[in-house]
Amino acid sequence: MKFLWTLVLVAIILKLEPLHCETYYISNWGSDSNDGLSITAPWKTIDKLNYSMSGMKGGDQILFERGSVFYGQINVTVTSNSGAITFGSYGAGNLPVISGSVPITGWKKYKGNIVFADVENARVKNVFVNDKEMVLARYPNSGFLTINSPNKFPRTGFYDKELKQTDSYWKGSNVRMRTVNWAYEYSAVSGFKHGNITFESKTFYPVQSGWGYYLDNNFNELDDENEWYFKSNNKGGGTIFLMPPNNSAGGGIRSEATIYDYGINLKAYVRGIVVKELEFVNQNIAGIYNANECDNLRIENCNFRGQNEYGISLVSRSRDCKVSDCRFSDINGIAVYISGTDHSEVSSCNFRRIGMHPGYGVNNTAFGMSSIVLISSNGSTISQNNIDSTGHDGIEIIGSNNLVEKNVVRNSLLLLNDGGGIKCYGNDSKNILIQNNFIFNVPGNLEATNKKHNRILAFGIYLDAYSNNNMILNNTVNKCASSGMFLYDGCRNNTFRGNISYDNKCGIKFMQGNDPFKGNRVAGNVFVTAGHDNPSVKIEASQSSVVPASFDSNYYCGTNNDLLFQYIIGNKVIGYDLNEWRKLIGSNSDAHSKYLTGKDAANPELLMNNSDEPREINLETKYNYIDLNHQKIMPVINLQAWTSRVVFSRH
Repeated sequence: MKFLWTLVLVAIILKLEPLHCETYYISNWGSDSNDGLSITAPWKTIDKLNYSMSGMKGGDQILFERGSVFYGQINVTVTSNSGAITFGSYGAGNLPVISGSVPITGWKKYKGNIVFADVENARVKNVFVNDKEMVLARYPNSGFLTINSPNKFPRTGFYDKELKQTDSYWKGSNVRMRTVNWAYEYSAVSGFKHGNITFESKTFYPVQSGWGYYLDNNFNELDDENEWYFKSNNKGGGTIFLMPPNNSAGGGIRSEATIYDYGINLKAYVRGIVVKELEFVNQNIAGIYNANECDNLRIENCNFRGQNEYGISLVSRSRDCKVSDCRFSDINGIAVYISGTDHSEVSSCNFRRIGMHPGYGVNNTAFGMSSIVLISSNGSTISQNNIDSTGHDGIEIIGSNNLVEKNVVRNSLLLLNDGGGIKCYGNDSKNILIQNNFIFNVPGNLEATNKKHNRILAFGIYLDAYSNNNMILNNTVNKCASSGMFLYDGCRNNTFRGNISYDNKCGIKFMQGNDPFKGNRVAGNVFVTAGHDNPSVKIEASQSSVVPASFDSNYYCGTNNDLLFQYIIGNKVIGYDLNEWRKLIGSNSDAHSKYLTGKDAANPELLMNNSDEPREINLETKYNYIDLNHQKIMPVINLQAWTSRVVFSRH
């Protein structure tokens, strides 16, 4: 009996004792015959790591040497609930690179300015030369063709009378088309005859007459600088054809071909994975991809560049995932996509040139060319990110009890239309707090649309249909082509307070279709519009009795008092001054608001501080400055963190 108790005690001690954790090292100068357990005996390849993955356990670290480049895809197939597995770096120098592309060598002259090189892999998805993405051989070389008419089933194809090529000429090519205001889509061509294009896969949105498209992936169209084409063989490889930059005939260029879908593919449940200090480049689908539960994922201080669809894609029902201090650039689709993952965070990241390749990106979705997209994610935070140059929305958020704060969003909606700097949509978009954000320049783009029947819809903060019970507080919005803030059909119980809408086409706009607005509030905001006909408030509705919100304690500043407020019913535009506006909306609404027009609204200036520290601003001493209440102000102004202020100079 004493012996049995001793065995039980030993078993308990062993169970309580933490497992011994290992650190594995990987270096370009290593060897896969090493044990990988020291800096002096590292592994060399990702293949060796994947082969050894089944032996990994919670608490282990996999470290890649800085300054090295590793070709391949890391497949996390081990399941662990006992502790974090860390993927990181060691040594000095640049972040280690996990590359989805491999070098192309052995270029030879084909004909004219075209060169070719044989490769051993038949999965070439993209080509880069000197880190610049090349163009898959296309027609036309620039711009768009026009759809004459969709098929009887408009998601399956279309007719264009200008396509005069012989039957089957375009079979096997790709067609890339703008199907709606907010999306491009693409499909392989399964058939072509007498100007009729048939899709291999249906589009998400119906094709429309008068909208634009182009065709690519056709060897006969390889006729312009920077274009490429890949032809597979029956031996598992193929040949890449290229018209290189500057007609360099393949000499002196650094070229790569994308062959891997993922940088890290989280194929099994692992709680607490950490990915830090790595650079992911040129993957076909995603730098980091997760389709399974993966709670407590941490992605820190990483770079993402050149992905064809996603920088990061987390699409499972997970919790408590965090992306922080990362940098994203030149991604064709979505930089960070999080769906169904509650209590997550995207913070202190930089985004540059996201969704800027029309016809590419994430297919069959409304958000395929955006910087940050959170869908069906609740209790999450998007904060202190810097976003610059996005094809569609800067931030798209759908879910409840989310926080969007202290983000700087510049140059959104550069290639698409009907979107904004920050946007949410639907009944599920509720109890969201959007505060202290700065949004600049949302122009919208009608290229490849039927411009005769379309118009720019470009907004700073956009509450799409049925968004409800949200708080929009203390944001600054500037240079939006349609309006600084916008509410669409059926929005209810949303509050706009303390915001500054400065030099937008309109301050705030409401558009009601079939479902009425209810319970919205607009109070304590500042609307400064530029241009004689630009209103502070605009309402589009089917009848003049629509009052979309209660208004009070706002400042309305414009050059034309008679058009501070506009009502649009069909093609009829009616302008109102403040007194007429008060009568229109009734119930003593807007009783405490003020308007500034003429000389009182002349020479406005927007002072901003989009930083974490107070800022001292020195005004021009040769001018006299007044505030919104016509009070003279001192030439030195202190702005608190993440705030703005409007002043007027007297020249």
